Amino acid sequence: MGIFLHEPIAFGDIDGDGKKDAAVVLRTWGGGTGFSRDVALVRNVQGAPKPLATITFRDRDIVNAIEIRDNIILVDATVHQMGDGGCCPSLHVRRDFQWCAGRLVLVGESGVINSSSGK
Repeated sequence: MGIFLHEPIAFGDIDGDGKKDAAVVLRTWGGGTGFSRDVALVRNVQGAPKPLATITFRDRDIVNAIEIRDNIILVDATVHQMGDGGCCPSLHVRRDFQWCAGRLVLVGESGVINSSSGK
């Protein structure tokens, strides 16, 4: 059981203050075969890390890449779709988030590609 820092990790300005913040993947295991990966956003407040928000994924979804560009958090992931087994997500998505007025907002979803040829 535990929460583990996992790759990928990205750095850039999330909240528009000009400082380098971070987006990190946390892998949570509660025992058994399941685990989750979430993207935790961390602000740089006078050089100290402060939690800002979390982008939550479902059991066994995969975070492939994260980028922070122009205050937008771009997350490339492979997630479960109807018919996928618990072990094997197959839907490739890119979700874009922005910190706006004190909350995290999904501002775009693109590049939805079925990465399994049989679906």
